[in-house]
Amino acid sequence: MPLVERDGADTSQSVDRAMTVLWLLAERGPQRQADLVRLTGLQRRILGRFLASLEQAGLVRRSPRTGLYDLGIALPQLGRLAEERLALPRVAAEPLRELMVRTACTVLLHMRQGEYLAPATVANPPGVLSVNYPAGRRIALWEGLGRAFLACLPEIEQRRLSGKVAGETLCAIGEELRRDGYVVSRSMIDAGITAVGAVIVDGIGQPVGLIAVVAAEAQQPEQFGPQIADAAQVIAGMYDRSGPSSGPGGQ
Repeated sequence: MPLVERDGADTSQSVDRAMTVLWLLAERGPQRQADLVRLTGLQRRILGRFLASLEQAGLVRRSPRTGLYDLGIALPQLGRLAEERLALPRVAAEPLRELMVRTACTVLLHMRQGEYLAPATVANPPGVLSVNYPAGRRIALWEGLGRAFLACLPEIEQRRLSGKVAGETLCAIGEELRRDGYVVSRSMIDAGITAVGAVIVDGIGQPVGLIAVVAAEAQQPEQFGPQIADAAQVIAGMYDRSGPSSGPGGQ
């Protein structure tokens, strides 16, 4: 939820002040509002609005018993998501490079953004003609290889998007993934282009990314399906060892 101050300060100043509050709570622990007024130098009225907005967003919480403010329950989730998005591209970099060299095709790592998959990594082989995949291009979870990722999501999320893709289609894709470890999408996003993908699943069975090889149909990139599936398995293992679930508080 945006924090907007109504006394004329711009949004960047509002964000700076909100971050000051969060860092004070992180470094000093639970605080009374009066203490935060003293530590930040903000007027009580202005600080009260910030705290109310932060509390509504789950970034801070106020104890009903003591009245003390502390860090909110949304912060661990945000931290986990940030760590996932930083860890996965890092551990996937070398396996993706090796896959690009072996296939001489464009290789991508997709990660989820809401109801879409967005490329976190795009690797184009040097010196050969390959698909020029736009770095900011997203695909919906109900189209192309996005359906493979959707097929690995919990059933409740699949039902939420049931109007976008038939359940029978998702079941068939799920069976294909279990049987082969990869799926093929021919001319579904761009005519004449074939994408072959495998889902990266973490140690608790949740999909965290999707790797794909994209090439012209004439290059028959489906021949690389087993290699793509193997790379996804390698990346999943590396991610589990170095990602958010690998520490003492993990699984």
